[in-house]
Amino acid sequence: MKRVVVRVSDNYSLDSAASAILKLYGYLTFVKSYRSFGIISFDCPETYQNVILDQLRALNVVRRANWDEQKYSCDPVEEGATLNVGSDGDISLNSSGETNVSANTRNLTGTVTGTIYVKVQNFSGNNLYVFSNSPGGTYSLYSNQAGFIQGGTYTFDQSDSSNTGHPFKFSEIPDGPNTTGGTEYTTGVTSSGTPGTNGTTEIVIGSTTPSILYFYCGAHPNMGRYSINSPSRYGTINVHDYWHLDRISKQDRQYLNRQFSYNESGDGVDIYVLDTGVRGASRPTGNNAALHPELYDPDFVSDLNGTSEQQNYRVFEVTGYSSPYGTNEDDNGHGTKCAIMAAGRTAGVSRDAKIYALKCFNSGLSGSYTDILGAYQAVIDHNDSGNGNYKGNTRPAIINSSFGPTIPTQTYPYVELNDSGADSGTDEEMLDDIEGTIAGTKNIIVVRSAGNGFKNSSDQFAGPITGKCIAGTRTAGYDDNAVGGINNVDTNQNKISVGATEYNDRWADFSNYGNGVTTVAPGAKILCPKYDWTANTPYTSVSNYDTINGTSFSGPLVTGIVAAWAGKNGYTLLTNNICGLAKSFIRTGGSTGDITRGAVDTYPVNSIEDKRLIDNPFETSNGSNFLIISFDPADSAHFIGNVGKKIQLRTSGSTGSLTVGGLDIAALSQSGWLTVQAESAVNNTITVTALSNATASTTGGGTGNYLALIKPEAKTHESIDGVVGTSTTLRSQTDAQEAAGTGTYTDVIYYPLDTGVDFNYAASGSTITTKRGVFFPYVDTSVTWQTSAGALTGSPFTNGASVNIDLGLNGVTFANEPTLEAYTLSGDSIGASGLALDSATGILSGTVTSDYIDTTFNFTVTENTTQNARAYSFTTTGTGVVVTVTQQPSATSVEAGANINATFGPVAGISSDGSTITYQWQYSSNGGVGWSDCANDSNYSNVTTNTLTVDDNFALNSYQFRCKMDTNTAVAPSYTNAVTLTVYRTITIQTQPSDQQPMAPAAATFITGGTTLDSATVSYQWEKSENGDGVNYSSIGSATSLTYTTGSTSYDNDYGDYYRCVLSCPGAVNVTTNAARNLVQRTINITSQPTNTTGAVGGTESFGVAATTSDNDAGDITFQWQVSITSGASWSNVSEGTGGTSATYTTPTLTTTYDEYQYRCLLSCAGATTVPSNAATLQVETVTVVVSTQPTPQTVNETQTATFTCLGDVTMQPVGGNAASSSFDVETFDTPAGGGGGGLEGQSHHEPSVTYQWERSDDGGSNFSQVAGATSASYTTSATTYAADNSDQYRCVISAVGASVPATTNAVSLTVLRTYSITAQPSNQTANEGGTGSFSITTSTSSGTPTYQWERSDDGGANYSTVAGATSSSYTTPTLVYANDNADRYRCIASLVGSSGDLTSEFGLLTVLRVITIQTQPQAQAVIEGSTATFTIVAQITSDVITYQWQKSVDGGSSFTNINGASSASYTTPATTYPTSPNEQFRCVLSNPAATSITSNAVSLTVNESEFVSGPASVTPFIDPDTTKTLSRQPVISTSAFVSEYAGSTHFSTFWRIRRVADNVTVYDTLNSFANGDTGNLTSLTVPAATLDFDTAYSVQVKFRDNAGLESAYSAAVNFTTPFVDQPDIQTITPAFNPTINVNAIAMKAGYQHSSSDWQFSPAVTFATIVHQSLGNSTNLTSYTLPGAVNLSANTTYYVRIRFNVNPT
Repeated sequence: MKRVVVRVSDNYSLDSAASAILKLYGYLTFVKSYRSFGIISFDCPETYQNVILDQLRALNVVRRANWDEQKYSCDPVEEGATLNVGSDGDISLNSSGETNVSANTRNLTGTVTGTIYVKVQNFSGNNLYVFSNSPGGTYSLYSNQAGFIQGGTYTFDQSDSSNTGHPFKFSEIPDGPNTTGGTEYTTGVTSSGTPGTNGTTEIVIGSTTPSILYFYCGAHPNMGRYSINSPSRYGTINVHDYWHLDRISKQDRQYLNRQFSYNESGDGVDIYVLDTGVRGASRPTGNNAALHPELYDPDFVSDLNGTSEQQNYRVFEVTGYSSPYGTNEDDNGHGTKCAIMAAGRTAGVSRDAKIYALKCFNSGLSGSYTDILGAYQAVIDHNDSGNGNYKGNTRPAIINSSFGPTIPTQTYPYVELNDSGADSGTDEEMLDDIEGTIAGTKNIIVVRSAGNGFKNSSDQFAGPITGKCIAGTRTAGYDDNAVGGINNVDTNQNKISVGATEYNDRWADFSNYGNGVTTVAPGAKILCPKYDWTANTPYTSVSNYDTINGTSFSGPLVTGIVAAWAGKNGYTLLTNNICGLAKSFIRTGGSTGDITRGAVDTYPVNSIEDKRLIDNPFETSNGSNFLIISFDPADSAHFIGNVGKKIQLRTSGSTGSLTVGGLDIAALSQSGWLTVQAESAVNNTITVTALSNATASTTGGGTGNYLALIKPEAKTHESIDGVVGTSTTLRSQTDAQEAAGTGTYTDVIYYPLDTGVDFNYAASGSTITTKRGVFFPYVDTSVTWQTSAGALTGSPFTNGASVNIDLGLNGVTFANEPTLEAYTLSGDSIGASGLALDSATGILSGTVTSDYIDTTFNFTVTENTTQNARAYSFTTTGTGVVVTVTQQPSATSVEAGANINATFGPVAGISSDGSTITYQWQYSSNGGVGWSDCANDSNYSNVTTNTLTVDDNFALNSYQFRCKMDTNTAVAPSYTNAVTLTVYRTITIQTQPSDQQPMAPAAATFITGGTTLDSATVSYQWEKSENGDGVNYSSIGSATSLTYTTGSTSYDNDYGDYYRCVLSCPGAVNVTTNAARNLVQRTINITSQPTNTTGAVGGTESFGVAATTSDNDAGDITFQWQVSITSGASWSNVSEGTGGTSATYTTPTLTTTYDEYQYRCLLSCAGATTVPSNAATLQVETVTVVVSTQPTPQTVNETQTATFTCLGDVTMQPVGGNAASSSFDVETFDTPAGGGGGGLEGQSHHEPSVTYQWERSDDGGSNFSQVAGATSASYTTSATTYAADNSDQYRCVISAVGASVPATTNAVSLTVLRTYSITAQPSNQTANEGGTGSFSITTSTSSGTPTYQWERSDDGGANYSTVAGATSSSYTTPTLVYANDNADRYRCIASLVGSSGDLTSEFGLLTVLRVITIQTQPQAQAVIEGSTATFTIVAQITSDVITYQWQKSVDGGSSFTNINGASSASYTTPATTYPTSPNEQFRCVLSNPAATSITSNAVSLTVNESEFVSGPASVTPFIDPDTTKTLSRQPVISTSAFVSEYAGSTHFSTFWRIRRVADNVTVYDTLNSFANGDTGNLTSLTVPAATLDFDTAYSVQVKFRDNAGLESAYSAAVNFTTPFVDQPDIQTITPAFNPTINVNAIAMKAGYQHSSSDWQFSPAVTFATIVHQSLGNSTNLTSYTLPGAVNLSANTTYYVRIRFNVNPT
C-alpha cells in the first residue's frame, strides 16, 4: 500500500470529499483527515498506484493530490569527527545552576592535565594538522576537540618530525591572522621547543579563556582545516561550557562572563516539540528511569528516582495524538536535545516551561507529509477549547519545528514554489501554508530552524543557501524581488525562522541566511547533555556530553526566549495577535543598554555588506564595455584596494528596465559576481566589465542601487553560498510545473544574493545588510540611585535659583553590562516650577520660577528599563509682590543721517497684587555692564512712558535699552529684556572700474570711488581673482586707494584676471564694485624653421619648428602642420602621420607618392595672431629584399627538435632607379649621418632591417601556413611527433618595411623517425599440467602502436615457429600437457611503422608440473585389540602414475617413518595390541618425478581392549526450520546419551570437533583446550563466540571417553550451515505499562543490511499462543515498546521472540 495525500477543493467538506472519492475508487482505504488544512489521506493498493494520481487530480473535489513521501528531515549538521580529550585529575561539579537564578555556565571545573599529539599529514596536496590521544595511536582530522575543563592544563605535542616549520597557534577566528580581523590568542598559552623535534604548545584554561578556539599554523594558511572541500571548514578546541546561555544574555560579547542569569523561566507556557520524540514522554518510572535529568521540574530535583520528582517531570504526551512510529519516546536524540536547549534545567532557557513531545520523525530523522500534518493538527486540537482533546487551559503555545524540506540539492535543484491562493500544498510548500494557518488564525507561535545549507551531488554539505529557497523558512521573510523573485506569496507570516552563529559571533558556516531568516542564535559546537541520560546519569563526566551543531538547536534557544517573554507579559492563547507580538519582539532591537528587547545588532559579524551607492552612480563611455561605479566617499576605505576581487551589484527592476548609455545594468546585476578591474581613490569609483559595449557616454542609474564587495580574506558568509560554489542553476516549479515533471521549470535568477539577516528588498539606508542576533532580556540587574528619596537637597529653592540634581541611577546587568537609562515622571506636574526632568539622564535641572507664595511639588521618577522607581519632593520659596513683564521691547535699527528716529515699546506688565505700574527707560553704553536713566533731550524723548523714542545719531550705535517697571507695593522693580539699537550707514559707489587690454608686458590701471549719507570717510581695498572664474578673490597688499595699477603682465599669469574694490566705513556694510578684467594681449616669434629632408619607402620622416611669445611663454603655442602637393600653391591640414598638432610632425609610412611633398606649420596661441612657418620639401627612396642564405632539409628522431636557418638583406635606390630621376639632384642634399641605405647610392635616414616569418606545409608543399612566433632567422620546432611532423616542408618569408614584395626561401623537408624499445622482457613461467602459462612484454614508443608476433621453440631455441593468432603484447598458452609443453621457449617479435626495424625479445622458458590431488583422505580407525586396521587414500595425477609411501608415527605425530612395503593406495596394519600410548598415527606421501609431492592428513589408530566405548548414536545441531540454518553463529549441538558397553564404564568426557566443509579445516577441537576431553559439555555444546562465520557449511564429529580412559571412535560427520545474521535469544518480561524490549546491535554478514524485525509475545516459550506480534517492522529494529492497547495478565511471565530480517545491500 502507498499513501496518497489529497487537498480538497474549498467548496467541499472533508467528509463529502472523502465519500465522493471512495464511491469512485472503492479500492482506496481512508486513513485520516486534517481539517484545519483541508487535507485527507488514503492508502492505495499497488495495483492502482500508476493511475490514481491522475484520476484524483481530474476530480472537481480535488485541488491537489500527491504521494505521501519522506520529504522532510531534521538532520543536524555533520561537522566531522570529534576528539574527546583525555584528562588526568579531579573534576568538580558546580551545581548552583540548579537552584540559583545566576549560574556559572562552566558547570565542570578541575585541576586536570591532558596531552594531545599532533602530526602534519598531506591530503590532496594540502598540509593539515592531525591529532591523537597517544603518540602511537591513530592520527585523524577532527572538526572539534571536546572535554577541555576550566582549570585544566593541556599540552599539544609537536615532537613528531612532520611538524617541522609548522608552529601550532590559537585564535578566536578561523585561520587566525589569515582571516580579516583574526589575531593570535596568547593568554595562558606557552610555546616551547622546536616543532618537529621537541616542540610543545601548552594552554591553561582559565575563567576568561574563550569557550571555542580555532587552531592554525603560524607559518602557513589553512592548515587548521578538517575539510578541504568547498567550503573550507576549520577545526576547534571546545571548553566545557554552556556558552550559548552566556551569549544570549549579553548584548555585547565584551561582557561575556561565563554566567547565565534569568528572572523569567517560561512558567505557564507550553512548548510543543515536533521531532523524533522526547526522552521520558511515556513516563517510565522507578530507579534509573529513562527520564532525562535536564527535563525535571527545577523545584523537584532532590531525588530523581523519587515519586514526587518523577510525577513532576515536565515532558508530556498530547492527548489524542498517536505517533506514526508507535511512541513519542526519542530513539535518535534530536528531539530531546531540542527540548533541552529550549527548556533544560541547566543547559536550556525556560526551565519551568512544559514540554509536549510529538514524534513525527523516525530514528533516521526522516518524516513524511502526513507525519508533519498529523502533529500540527494535534497541536491545534490540543489548544482548541471546542475539541475533545483540549488541554483545558489557555497557556500560550509555542511550536518548535527544528526540521525542513530535503530540497533543493545539487542533484534535485528544484524550488517548490508557494503558489498563490489557499492551496495548502501537499508537498514541500505545506510548511508555508499550514504554519501560516497556525500562526495566523490559531494564535499558536511557530519557531522554526532556518536550515543547514545546500548539499552537493555527493549528498555532502557544500555551503549555506539563502532562506528564500527553503519552504517554511521563506514565508517568515519579506517579499522577494518583485521581478524574477521566488518568494512573493504568503510572505512575512507571523512565525520566526532562526539561523545559527558560532561562539565568535560569526555565522555558522552551514546556516542558511538572508531573506526568511528572522534572527540568529548560537548553533555551532553547543554543549548538550547526551540524550540517553537516565535519572542516575552523573553530570560530572565530560563523556556524558555531546557538542551539537545546526539551526535545529539555535531554533529551540529562541523558542525558550519566546516562552520566557510570553510568561513575563502574562500572555495567553487568547492574547490578540500573540504571534505578531512575538515576531516583533524577536525582530526589534533597542539602543545599547536597552535590555527590554529580544534582539541586538551586534551579531552576526561576517556578512557581506550591501552598501548604498550615490544617486546616478553609473558612468559609461561610448564604445567601451567598462562600467564605472561611483560609491559614497564615506565608504572609500571599504571599497578601495580591492582590484581583482568580486563585487555584487544590486539594482531594482528586471532585465532591460535599467539602462545607462545602452548598457543593461539590471541584466548585469543578475549575471553573477563581477570582478573589480580598476579603482580611483580620488573619484571614489571602481570599474567593472559590462556584458556589451556602451552606445553613449553618459551617467545615470537613479536611486536605490547597492554594491557588495566580496573579500576572500574576510571569509564572509554569503561568499561560500553552496549554490554558487557548486555552480548549480536552481529551478523553480509551480504546482503545475511540478506535476509535469522535472523537465518543466523556470530558472531562478540567483543573483544578487541576499545578505545578512532577514533581508528586505524594500529596505533603504546606507546599507541593507541587517545584523540581528537574539537576546534574552530577562537577566538580573543591579541599580544604585544617585539621590536618596524624599525632599531634595537644597529645597526649598528660591526664585531664580539654578538647580541641577541627578535623580537617575547607575544600572548594570549581572555581567556589569550597562543598561539604557530611560525615565518617566509621575505625580505633581513640575512645569510651573521652571524645572524639568531629562528622560534620558534622569537629571532634574532648570532655573526656579516661584509664585509670590511658597509651593511644594511631590513626584515619582521611574526608570523604564529596570522598572525601579523612587519618590521625591521639593518646595519653591514665595517671592512676595512681583511685577511680571508681559510684553518685552524689541531691538531696532536706523540709518545715520536719514532723519528717521527709532522707537522701543510699547512694553507691558502686571503686578501680582494688581497695583499700578510706573516706567523709567534706561540705557547702557558698555554692553549692559552699567545702566543710567534716560532724560528727555536731543537724543531721547518719552523716557517715562511705555514707549521710548531715540535719535538717528551714529554715536548711539550699539547702545542697549531697557525699561524699569515698579509699583508702590512691589518688593523690587522688574526690568524688561535689554535690547540693542543699531545705527548703520550705507555706502554708494560713484565710479565703477572698467576692463583693460594692455599688451604684455605692459601694466593695467583700474579706478573707483564712493560716499555715505552722513559723509563719513570711506576706505578702499582692491581684490583680485586669479583663477579666471571671478568667484574667489583675495586682497591685494597696499592697494587701498581709489586707483590700482598692476605690475608687468604676461598672458598666462594675468589674462582674464578679475579686479574689484571693497568699500567700507564704520557702521556700514561693506560694498563691492563691479569686477573689471585684465585682457592681456601678446605676439608669436618663430625661432627655428622646418628644413628639407630625404626618407625611404616604408619609413617615416620628421619636420620640426620652434617659437616663443612676446611674454616668453612658448608652452602656450599650439601647432597645426599642413601639406602641399602643389609646390606650395595650396595647403591643407595633415590628416595622417603623427604629431600633426605638435612642434614635431612625423609622416605616415612613406611610399613613392610622397616624393616632392612640401610641409609647413601654423603656430597659434591665445591672445596672439596665428603665424605660418617656412615650407620644407620631402624626397623619397625605394627598398628591395633579397635572400642571402637558403635553409637545408633536416632529419630527426621523434621527440627531438629540428632547426632551419636562412639569411636576408635589403638594397635601396632613389625613386626611378637613380639619383638623377629623383626630385632633387644629389648635390641638393647632404647624406644624413648614419643614413644612405648602407651604401653610396641613397641618402635616406631609413635603412630597414629584415623580418622573418617561417611557414609550414603538411600537404607536400601545396599549401603553407605561418608558424606562430617563428620570426627570426632560425626556427627550431617543438618536440616532433611522427604523425604531426614527418614529411612536413618549411620555408621562410623575408620582409622589410618599405619593400613592395617579400622574398621567399626554397621549401625544405623535415623527416621524423619513430623510436621504440622493449622495457620488460618475457619471464620464465612455471605452470601446472592442465592449466595455462602466460608470457608478456612491455614496449615504450615515441608514438604509434607496435604490433606483436609470438614465436615458440621446442628444440631448445635452435628453431622458432610463429604461434598462430598470438599477436598481442601478452600470450597465454592452451591447456598444458607435460609431454608436449615442458621446457618450450617463447619469444616475441615487435614491429613499428616508421621505425628503423623490428625488435626481438629475450625468450621465456616454460616449465610444466604434473599435479597430484587427493579426492579422499584416510580416516581414523578404532579396532579391538588383535584386529587389523586398513587405511585408504584416493588420489589422481594429471599424467603418468602416482608413487605411494605410507608412514607411521608413534610419538603423537611429532615424527613419521616410512613403512616398508606400504606403497599402494591402501595399507593394512599387522594385528594390533593393547594398550598403545600414545595412539599410533598414519599418513601417506604421494609423489611423481615431475610433480610436487603432497602428504595426506595424519589419522589416529585407536586400539581398544575387548572392553570398549561406543560413540554417540546421533549428533544434532539445532536448526531453524524456517531457514534450514542455525539461529546464530553459536548454535547448540546435542548428542544421544552415553551407552555403557561394560560394567563400571561411565561417561567421563566428550571430544567435539568441527570442520569447515569447504576446505576441511578444523575450526574447533576439544583437544586444543582439554587433553582428556570436555567434562562440562557431555551431550550438549554451545559453540563459542568467534568460532564460526556467517553463511558457511560445517561438519561436526563427536567421540566419548569413559572413566577408564577408553575412547570411542569419532561419530560420522553431520553437516550444518550458519545463518546470514545472528538472531537474539528469547527474552522474558513481566507486565508493565508500555514495557520496552531492547536487543543488542545486530551482527550480520558483510554486504547485507538490516531491513526489518519480527517481534512476537507469548505466555509460553513454545510460542504456541501469540498475544501480540509485529512482523516486518522496519522502524523498530532493535527496540520495541509494547503498545498501550495490548493487555498483559498480571503475575505472568511472557516470552519475547525477535527475528532479524536482512537483505543484500
